Amino acid sequence: MIAIKLTAAILIAIFNAAIGLAIFFFLLLAMNGYSESDATYGLAAFILLAVVVTIVLAVCGFFATGALIKRGRGHAVSAVLSTLALTVIGGILKAICGLVAVGIAEIARTT
Repeated sequence: MIAIKLTAAILIAIFNAAIGLAIFFFLLLAMNGYSESDATYGLAAFILLAVVVTIVLAVCGFFATGALIKRGRGHAVSAVLSTLALTVIGGILKAICGLVAVGIAEIARTT
């Protein structure tokens, strides 16, 4: 049981890291008009928030998989359900992190 929970957590972390990397490259394009010193604050904030989101969702995936197994779902079904759900949630949260990063860069630009 611990192996399937760890597998789900690792898959969630990998998928969320890939989503974060894709959003990071779009963020670089979005911050094209900002000076380097202003954009640095936004990019640093995004990296910090994205890492926190990835770690928190991987831990949640570990426990969510265990909870689904205890409710009588199969091991594979539990891992797939928790991985899909938390990957979608991670994508939404990473998009929000990207918006926050642009906001921080804008605040740094205007001050």
